[in-house]
Amino acid sequence: MLYELSHLDALGKTTVGDEDGDLVTDEPFLHFPTGTPLFHIWSWFKSLHDGFVVAVKLYNTSTPDASTDRKSK
Repeated sequence: MLYELSHLDALGKTTVGDEDGDLVTDEPFLHFPTGTPLFHIWSWFKSLHDGFVVAVKLYNTSTPDASTDRKSK
């Protein structure tokens, strides 16, 4: 099965808990079992979709603008 980024919307409806400082699922999500750290799920989605940025989810920020040149001149 091909997983699209839209599948992550369902993750937002999945209950999570804290386990040793990690946010983990309180129920199965897709093929991941209960207790899977959200970071692992986000990293898996990143491996499937180049446009997905884990840091955006992790730090609740916007996607970095790739057109911005940050090199010193």
